[in-house]
Amino acid sequence: EKFELTEFKNLMPLELNTEESKRLQNFLHKNKNTFYIEGQNLTTTNCIKHKIITKSDRPIYCKNYRHPQILEDEIETQINDMLKQNIIRHSKSPYNFPLWIVKKKSDNSNTQKWR
Repeated sequence: EKFELTEFKNLMPLELNTEESKRLQNFLHKNKNTFYIEGQNLTTTNCIKHKIITKSDRPIYCKNYRHPQILEDEIETQINDMLKQNIIRHSKSPYNFPLWIVKKKSDNSNTQKWR
C-alpha cells in the first residue's frame, strides 16, 4: 500500500525544522497502520480477551436517556454505519449503559457532526 503523507497533514505541527519534519515523516510512515484516516475501515483484533470484574455478580443496567428525534435519527445512522463496518455487533448482554451523543467541533464543511 502506498504511503501518502498528505493523509497525515493534520497531525504535523507547522513549526518543525527540516530534520524534525523528516523524523516525523519517517515515524508516521513506519506507524501508518496505527493511525485512523477518515474514510478508511477500522479493523479489529482478537489477540486480547478481557473480562470486566464488578463488585457483584449482578449485571449493571442503567436506564437509557431520552434524545430529541433529530438526534435519534443521527444515532440510528451512526449505529447502522458501525454495524456495516463491523466495528460493533448486536448483543444480548444483560449489561446496559445509556448512550450520550455530543457535538463534534465544526469543520470547514459547516455541517454539524456528532460523536
